[in-house]
Amino acid sequence: MNAFRFSLWMWCVAGVAWAGSPLPELRVGDTWEYAYLNRMTYAGPPVGMTNETRGRMVMKLLERVTTNGATYFKGLTEYHGIFGIPPQEIHVRVDAQGYYTATEIRGDWVESRALAFPANAGSRWTYFDGEPGWRMIAATETIEHDGHRYEQCVRVERGFDDPEKARQFTQTEWYAPGVGLARYHFLQVLGPTRSETETILTSFTPGKGGG
Repeated sequence: MNAFRFSLWMWCVAGVAWAGSPLPELRVGDTWEYAYLNRMTYAGPPVGMTNETRGRMVMKLLERVTTNGATYFKGLTEYHGIFGIPPQEIHVRVDAQGYYTATEIRGDWVESRALAFPANAGSRWTYFDGEPGWRMIAATETIEHDGHRYEQCVRVERGFDDPEKARQFTQTEWYAPGVGLARYHFLQVLGPTRSETETILTSFTPGKGGG
């Protein structure tokens, strides 16, 4: 398990009416661009070291497809200025109960609810995306970065059923009304090695395709 695998779930739900209908207006062509940062720290011995990787991550909805009886938006995530991460395909859909991501894991089609509706603080639900666990809407917050400000963001904390993974991994996502995923933070600690990945939304371009 690593931060790159988790980035598969970093998709965006646009146009969510948080106070009323939770259904987003996803459209073919919707494009999100993020500033990407990974900081890898090794505490030693014999000596400590830190390495930073910066770049851009761009996600775009390409088409609508039907798989396993459900209709999804099929999209692609591409990394720019970041070595070693290939483009990643992802499928997403939304209904009255939440926002879902889906992918094939070891030959099985697996769908996971990334965000539950209504998006109220305190909501908690179980899910499986290759690892069993739970998600919880912890709070509503404002986030700011490089002149970008997103208000009333829903902060979602991810937990793991496996006690060892719960000690090693921390994952948090912030969803902004009308935009989708505004910030993502993933921390992995394995002995003396600490890997921290963060993405911050820098632009959202609505698509002109049908929803």
